[in-house]
Amino acid sequence: MKKILLIFIASFICGSAFAQSKTEKGIDYGIKAGINLAKYHLSNEAAGTETKNITNFQLTGYLNAPLGSYFYFQPGLSLQGKGGKNRIATNEQKQNTMWMEIPLNLLVKLPAAPKAHIFVGGGPYLGLALSGKNKLTTNGQTTESDVNFGNAVSDNLKGSDFGFNLMAGIQMDSGLNLGIGHGIGVKNITPNNANAVVSDIYSRVLSFSVGFQF
Repeated sequence: MKKILLIFIASFICGSAFAQSKTEKGIDYGIKAGINLAKYHLSNEAAGTETKNITNFQLTGYLNAPLGSYFYFQPGLSLQGKGGKNRIATNEQKQNTMWMEIPLNLLVKLPAAPKAHIFVGGGPYLGLALSGKNKLTTNGQTTESDVNFGNAVSDNLKGSDFGFNLMAGIQMDSGLNLGIGHGIGVKNITPNNANAVVSDIYSRVLSFSVGFQF
């Protein structure tokens, strides 16, 4: 997994350098950062379970390649903070995770003002787990542990994720952009070794970002 991650990082760095040398042909690059409101969708939620958002962050670098008058392809490399919080009676479990994602988005940009465009789009993403923390509070007592990724008996989550992004926002001619997005995980990230009592877990993220396109 680490080798795959390094290959993606090297590919993106090389692609960024290529894009910088090709900006006269319309290929740009950008960066954006923002806040994530992350939670888990449980397929078999137990009675009395309350699922809540946690606040995390995101940082994304991307290329912006025109495909036509209004269409653009935006591959990227992204750090995405995810996780969720579940409460049953007096027990609360909070899980904070960090993922490296490779989004492949298609966008439509339309003129909205003399010096601005609106954009809408989306596409698939592949996520690779980097790290995570568990925080369990029972009757006022809190314990913390690292999130274990994999399919072993002691693991908490699978080490990879797959899903789709939806996004919209406004792009100023100056390069400044504001966006909102929704990440929808479609891969069950519950380890295969878990027994039938455990719910399938799917990641959900509502994000708000500000960025600049060079």
